[in-house]
Amino acid sequence: MFQSDIISDISQKIIDNIPDSVKSTVENLGSDMDNTVKVIVKQVIEKLDLVSREEFEVQAEVLQRTRLKIEELEKQVAVLEKKLDKNSPKE
Repeated sequence: MFQSDIISDISQKIIDNIPDSVKSTVENLGSDMDNTVKVIVKQVIEKLDLVSREEFEVQAEVLQRTRLKIEELEKQVAVLEKKLDKNSPKE
């Protein structure tokens, strides 16, 4: 879904904002903070159920075509309604 470089970039930004005292404590405990943060970021992103830019652009194009078709059909309906009004008997 997401490229690993995006996840790495987000993870690095998080790690860069962790105070040094916390980093040294975690490292003293033997934990690999970089990998842990990457795993957490990846899990959070996957839970968000996001779509890729390509998928988004494809859906935007479909939506645009659909809007154009609806406008075209609305015009056709308006023309048909006018014809129907002209042909209906007057009371």
